[in-house]
Amino acid sequence: MTNEVGRYEYHTIKPGSYPEGRNPAHVHYVVSGKGYSEKYDELEFEGDPFLSEELIEKSRKLGTFGVVQKLQKDIDNTWRCIKDIRLKK
Repeated sequence: MTNEVGRYEYHTIKPGSYPEGRNPAHVHYVVSGKGYSEKYDELEFEGDPFLSEELIEKSRKLGTFGVVQKLQKDIDNTWRCIKDIRLKK
């Protein structure tokens, strides 16, 4: 659920890659809202050795809407990032 200015937060662990796989670590999620189409999205993390240059560049162009985002530790030593989302009607 977003707050009054449209911000949201969810809590999860920082995942690893699949065992013996070469997929980047990632989180899948579904976002929905009354009157909007569901959006299936994922979040991957800057610096992951399995990210392709193509995906990194594509995400860089999208800024905070991109799939690849930078994690930063906050004052409480919690990893955080910003990932913006747009839903379509």
